[in-house]
Amino acid sequence: MKKAFFFSLMTFMLLFSIFLFSADYIKRDKQLQSSLADSRVSNKIVYIEDDISHDALFGLTGIGVNSIARQPSVIVLNFSGGSLGENNSAKTAAYAAFVSHNYSVLSNLEISLVNFSAGFYVQPYGSRYALDGNRSSFTTSDYLTLRGLDVVIGVPINSSHLSYNSTPSNGSGTEIRVRVHDSAGESLMDSSVNLDPALQNAAFLLSFDTGAAIELRFGDYGGAGSLVINATGLAASIEEIIVTYDYTAEPVVAEDGLLSIYSPIGKLTKESEIVLKRG
Repeated sequence: MKKAFFFSLMTFMLLFSIFLFSADYIKRDKQLQSSLADSRVSNKIVYIEDDISHDALFGLTGIGVNSIARQPSVIVLNFSGGSLGENNSAKTAAYAAFVSHNYSVLSNLEISLVNFSAGFYVQPYGSRYALDGNRSSFTTSDYLTLRGLDVVIGVPINSSHLSYNSTPSNGSGTEIRVRVHDSAGESLMDSSVNLDPALQNAAFLLSFDTGAAIELRFGDYGGAGSLVINATGLAASIEEIIVTYDYTAEPVVAEDGLLSIYSPIGKLTKESEIVLKRG
């Protein structure tokens, strides 16, 4: 009788141990599967984040930040400004809509681009570049940090059609250099002057016998320290703008908008700035 009781007790303890082990195994297996699912989703989000934002702005508009360089006493930003004469705001809006709808459905994620535009911000200087239609602008809220601007513009017209050009008188303040060349690479203007960022200075102007014109102004145009470029009758290319700032020890970042991704699987959310370049 005692042996039967002891055997029954041992059997019960063994089965109970197996039950606990099985329950723990099932729990750990579920946790593992959940972790693997979260890991796969996280990797997917990282891939999509890079796929959506990598060179999207340049591909759509031709705007690209080439470098942010630290030198002994200055910070130098170098970027391409895209082409004047195109509806770039429509392009960026259409891309944001595509990402929000088509891309979200295909990837089974909820994705949105917030404040994605044909331009970018530069922090901590408070600079903003914007391009749309026949006009582009580069503004800097902390304009006293601007040391200089060097602008290179290409125009799809032969130099023989140039009828007039003029540059503002040299003054004091920010150094502004403007270089314009024609379709064959011949120089139409290479002028460098110092201009007060708080004044409405005269324009750098080129006129052509076709009725086309390029006008560049620097000064208090929608805010002190603003660079404004207008094109009339031609699709000019802003090939390069080199901005020289006072030195800062803070990180310098060029960014455009916010990318938000939400996954129903695992209920994971990731929001990140679309960083074009760090320096």
